[in-house]
Amino acid sequence: MILFFWRLRLEKIVLFSKLLGTITSVAYEAADYRGYQVLSLLSKKERLVLTTTIVCGYYEYQRRISATGLAGKLGYRKSAAIEFLRKAENKVITTVCASDL
Repeated sequence: MILFFWRLRLEKIVLFSKLLGTITSVAYEAADYRGYQVLSLLSKKERLVLTTTIVCGYYEYQRRISATGLAGKLGYRKSAAIEFLRKAENKVITTVCASDL
């Protein structure tokens, strides 16, 4: 579905560019996310859950905190904490990988 979405956007760009005249060259620059504030894309709850998971060692191997422990620390039900975490991860990953999809 995502690939189809990007294809439609690309087709619109090509159609628009034909209105401008003949294209003689195309250049692109690889995305550089250093200094880009991806966290600003997240809601307050998503940002809180994501930053807490990082600080508490949820992504480390071996995990220093479980999803249940994380939810307790945040005062959320486990299902709510995981939902906010997945939404945050999805936004960050799709933003960073958008140029490669």
